[in-house]
Amino acid sequence: MALQRFQEAVQSVDSATFYYTHDYEITEIPDDIKQLKTITQVVHIGNCFQLRRISSSIGDLSLLRWLNLSYNGLQEIPASISKLRHLERLHVNNNQLTSLPIELWGLKNLEELRIESNMIRAVPTAVVFFTKLREFFPENNNFVTNS
Repeated sequence: MALQRFQEAVQSVDSATFYYTHDYEITEIPDDIKQLKTITQVVHIGNCFQLRRISSSIGDLSLLRWLNLSYNGLQEIPASISKLRHLERLHVNNNQLTSLPIELWGLKNLEELRIESNMIRAVPTAVVFFTKLREFFPENNNFVTNS
């Protein structure tokens, strides 16, 4: 049922913004997400607390400028996210992430990165490659420090 709701939401998009929230049953975002690639610049998928996985097809959304995956139960972000060359804002805060993909360095236009309130153990080294980064929110993670 949850998967069907998501598929119907994708099929009904007729604007540059896709907003999907408060689905307490959905556990993964399927490949259907790639249907948004020709028009969508903003994707908000949030407050889906059982959501654990995002399809690697998210990397096919070539026009995407803002990706908000906050307040879900995500355990990983697909490496294909690095294909989002126009991405300016990435919000993955308040999930269950323990790391971010090393391929993140490919997001050369990233201006804002929100990773707070996860279980990330190390600040991603990719951050040094974000020459346009203006806002970075790493708070409330499990960072390992050398003492």
